[in-house]
Amino acid sequence: MLGDPNKCRQQAAQCRALAADARGPILRRAYLGVAEKWEALAHEIEQAKMLLMAVNMVGESASESSSPKGSSHNQSSGIPLGFGVSQLFG
Repeated sequence: MLGDPNKCRQQAAQCRALAADARGPILRRAYLGVAEKWEALAHEIEQAKMLLMAVNMVGESASESSSPKGSSHNQSSGIPLGFGVSQLFG
């Protein structure tokens, strides 16, 4: 299951706030570095979700055009057709 990019951004904001209150430049840079990592993670989660949605859409459209009516599994992989984003993101 992938995380929530909004929660990652909240963590990044908290790190930036801690950086603003940090007593020294080393600690400030450390907090800002962690904030950047949280932002990057949020972006990666969003990209992964978009990719999974695209793969799911392609799989669904391919299964509709090639599966016999009533078939609910991909014959080559055994994966249920329509397995998608909702199962991955709970």
